[in-house]
Amino acid sequence: MSFSSNSKRISIIMNCFNGEKFLNQSLDSIIKQTYKNWELIFWDVSTSDKSKKILENYKEKRFKYFDSGVKKNLYHSRNEAIEVSNGEIISFLDCDDWWHPEKLEKQIKFFEDETVAMVYSGYFEFYQDKNKLKKISKKKILSGYIQSKIIHDYHIGILTTLIRKKVFNEIKGYNNFFHICGDFEFNIRMSENNKIIGLKEHLAYYRIHNENISKDTNKEIIELEYCYEIFKKKKFKNLKKFENFLNYRKFKNALKKNDRKIALEIFLKLNFDFLKFKALILFCLGYLVK
Repeated sequence: MSFSSNSKRISIIMNCFNGEKFLNQSLDSIIKQTYKNWELIFWDVSTSDKSKKILENYKEKRFKYFDSGVKKNLYHSRNEAIEVSNGEIISFLDCDDWWHPEKLEKQIKFFEDETVAMVYSGYFEFYQDKNKLKKISKKKILSGYIQSKIIHDYHIGILTTLIRKKVFNEIKGYNNFFHICGDFEFNIRMSENNKIIGLKEHLAYYRIHNENISKDTNKEIIELEYCYEIFKKKKFKNLKKFENFLNYRKFKNALKKNDRKIALEIFLKLNFDFLKFKALILFCLGYLVK
């Protein structure tokens, strides 16, 4: 079945909590998109700053404001925002990040293939304090049925994705339990039986600043262990690879705490693949490379 990709509406989900500082740049990047069939679902999670006023100043009919009423975690809020969206395709942009003007246009055409569930791309990291842009190119861009290849890394930047809403609903969206690993767990489920397209172009900009750089590695391990138990119950076909990834993250966490004894014990559990090779290098160097 053929159709014009321009007929598909894209729902852009933006969860905002006191995001006024960088909001204009994010909204401007949406307005400047060369692909025009979109709506913005602006999901306000108990904001107390001027974010709502900034949004209203645009007087843009495609901007749709919703007050969540109660602050919930990011993934719960995304699920709720998607419920009120009207697009066949969904995407995510946080209020401190921004897009290349042709991002949507370059990606939407791939949904002419009805078997495609997600399209993603490369992206840049922007270090706010240094005013420095870094291209994220160390990770190979993959296409096809790629679950076994992305299970050992935080491979897909969610701000780069377009997702078929029908498939999002079929896999029951985000798991509300998560606070840190929700995107990773979602991408693993999404890629289990669905076709993914990766574009080598860098079409998004992820801003790193003082308010978003903290990461609770202990909580990350707890969430990854929770993932493991879920996947184990479902007889996940790539469970061994995921278990190896989990042990590698535990190994890095032990090194970060300078607990070399525990790190060595975990290291010995790792299967010999590139993760164990990386772990060996880290162990020998005696420091953690993020």
